[in-house]
Amino acid sequence: MIVANLSFPKACPVFVVMMLSLALTMVTFVPAFADTLVGRWCDTMIPGNPKFNRLIVISITDKGAAEIHSEFVDGSSGTYKLKEKSGNIFEKVSSGSGDKYRVVPGNGDLQLLDNEGLIRTARRLEAKPQAEDCLTFKD
Repeated sequence: MIVANLSFPKACPVFVVMMLSLALTMVTFVPAFADTLVGRWCDTMIPGNPKFNRLIVISITDKGAAEIHSEFVDGSSGTYKLKEKSGNIFEKVSSGSGDKYRVVPGNGDLQLLDNEGLIRTARRLEAKPQAEDCLTFKD
């Protein structure tokens, strides 16, 4: 509690209390939700040719929706909605080929699947981007 011994005209104390209340409200505001990182992976589409690598990030938004974000070496990117399924599986919404992503228990790698089954496995990356991450390569 803040106590001040100040002398104000009759209307001023109300203004001071209102301003103090507003200031305390602004300082104590903390968002209820924030995006939650499920993981980051490096998808080596063509092994031995890193210029075709893709960085995959799956997260849960502050509204509780799952999303996948992909970035490529050429700078192109895309974000798509996912539906979370049981068994560590995320299914791409409105995918004609049945794109699914399964986080492998144990090592945390990401299996890329479609209606035919396993396509390939993407390597798990650290949560914080590193200098020699997935999209770094030399010509």
